[in-house]
This record gives sequence, C-alpha cells and structure tokens, in this order.
Amino acid sequence: MLKTAGKQGEIKKRITVTSNDPNNKNLVLEIQGVIVVDVLIEPRNVGFKQLSKGAEATEQLSVKVPEPDKIKVTEIVVDDPRFELKMTSGELAAESKWDVRFKGSDEIGSFQAKLIVKYTSAGEPKTIEVPVRVGVVGDLQYVKSVHFGKSPTTGFSEREVRLSSRSGKNVKITKVEDPDGLLKIDVVTPDGNPAVFKASVIAQDGDYSKPTQHVLKVRTNDKDEPIVEISYMITIRKSGRTPFQKDLSGRTPMPRFGGVAPKKGIEPKALPAAESGGEKQP
Repeated sequence: MLKTAGKQGEIKKRITVTSNDPNNKNLVLEIQGVIVVDVLIEPRNVGFKQLSKGAEATEQLSVKVPEPDKIKVTEIVVDDPRFELKMTSGELAAESKWDVRFKGSDEIGSFQAKLIVKYTSAGEPKTIEVPVRVGVVGDLQYVKSVHFGKSPTTGFSEREVRLSSRSGKNVKITKVEDPDGLLKIDVVTPDGNPAVFKASVIAQDGDYSKPTQHVLKVRTNDKDEPIVEISYMITIRKSGRTPFQKDLSGRTPMPRFGGVAPKKGIEPKALPAAESGGEKQP
C-alpha cells in the first residue's frame, strides 16, 4: 500500500520481494510516479531552528495552484497567535510567497501549530494543513530521557546525567527526587558547569518485563527551570539496541540542547527535523 497523505510531486520507491526461489531469492522492484495535488505547497511542513526565550524567527512558504481555472485558494491562516503570516509576493489565485513568523515566547518548550490553506475545487470547500513546529530553550542544557537497559552479563549500568548552562554560569543541583524510588541517586557535582549526578537501578533482579516510564525531578537554581523533569525507563535488554522512547504525553521529546554538548556522560541528540504532516483527503 502506498500512502500519499502529505506527499506531492514525483515519487520513487524500491520494493524487495524475498522468496524461496534458489535462483532469485531477492527480487527488487522499482516503481515511480507523480502524486497530483490541488495545491502545491513548499515546504510541506515548517520547522524552525531552536530559539532562545523571546527570540523571533521567520521561515518561508510557497503556495502554487497548478490549475487556477479549477482550483481557487481563498485564504491561508495559522491557528496559533504566536505565529504570523504575511504574503511577500505573488497572488493567492496563482502563486504566492509567504513569511511565517514566530513572534517569540518567554515560555520554554516545544510549540506546534497548523497553517491552514483553504480552497475550493468544483465548488466544494477543502483544506490542506501544514504543520509548524518550534522549540524554545532556556539557559539549561540537559537530556530529556534516560534509559537503563540490563545486560545479561553486566546487569544494569550506572548512568551519569549532566546539567550545563549556555551562559557559562554554574548550575546548582539542590535535590534529585525519584518519586517511584527505583533508583539510587548520587549527586557528584552539585555546583558546577556541568552539575552532575549519577543514577543506578536499586533492584537488579526486579520485574522490568513491562517497560514503564518514570520521572526524576531535579531541583536547580535556574530561575526559568527551578524543577527539571527527566523521564527514565528500565528494561531488560535483549539486544544492544535502546528502545525508541517517547515522553509522558506520548510525543517524541524535543531535546533542549544547543551550542557545545558536554564532553562526557549522556550526549545530547541534535534537534529532530519537523515531522511530516498529512494533507486532508477529500
């Protein structure tokens, strides 16, 4: 099955068919085609780079109507007041260029919005949604989640967690709380850049067959994030791979990192690209 939601233009796919044919166990099939849409939108999702508190940023959007005699774009709006749309060139009925501006926020976190392209086809009103995503970070840098996997030979490994600042100021850890009481916590460097604590699983022979997320609460001296929440998961590792993790809301967390990463301990991942959104199907 080929899923075309959120895609447009030329598409190429390669399919490998594996069989018990001794002469051709793996047959590779290549397919290609063109996904025809009412309105061409580039990009199909708008992702901003990581921003500091209060910082503004602008990204561009292009909207083109391939058949203006059949398709009429009536309006383009954004559903979040933290974003603003402005046409910079062209005309709505044919081809237009837009600035998508994030006005800035004093709140730290990941913000998502939708650009909604409204149009009519054969007199019937339709819409296309374009996802918009931006991450706003404070002074602190830290990982959002930690995984404890049990090796068949060495058991659960100890994990080191670092909190550093972008400004270069020392970070103070006043307390690390584990409400579920599954970890032993040792604050190694309570005042430093980075400040460091180590965590290890208390019950090495506990029942962790069903992965469950838990939360550590780290109390700091940061005025914007006095309490940092870091989720963790304990699993029995059957292979060397770490399971894919999501935060407690069910979404993939956006790491709060930028600039130079800590040299040791748990390394931050780069900010993920914006996820592809779907076009509403007629």
